[in-house]
Amino acid sequence: MSMLAVNEPVFDEPLTVLPPPGDSTTIHRVWFALAQKSWTSLVVVPTDRSVRTEGVVESLAAAGQQHAERTVRLVDATGAQLRDYLRIATSFRMSGAANCMIVRLDPIADNPTALGLARAASLVLVVARFGESRLSSMRRLVEAVGRERVAGCVVVP
Repeated sequence: MSMLAVNEPVFDEPLTVLPPPGDSTTIHRVWFALAQKSWTSLVVVPTDRSVRTEGVVESLAAAGQQHAERTVRLVDATGAQLRDYLRIATSFRMSGAANCMIVRLDPIADNPTALGLARAASLVLVVARFGESRLSSMRRLVEAVGRERVAGCVVVP
């Protein structure tokens, strides 16, 4: 896997490479893997600004609506500012067992509020770009949000 392959694992979970848009099988597998964990808020964080996450969050939300026994809400928190932090972080805690949130964030290197929100969420899903994302960026992201919070990583083409 070019730059993402290493001898020492970055995550406890394996990396998942997402196929081109239109194939929903892989995103459903990602949803079911996430469903095995206990969470009410999942933030989706790109390794850097060149990585697009819209398709990942929209596909996950659609899979969740289709398969979940609870309501899945999609929140786009890109561009969130410090003044937005408390409102968004509080909504994480209010989700509860019947609801869950999938939240799209900016790269943490570009927006410090994104780091705070990632730390406040139940789980973090890292999104990297095949052949472009740097392993060092992934490691910094995992260290910043806390390895125990990272559910895994998806790699987009």
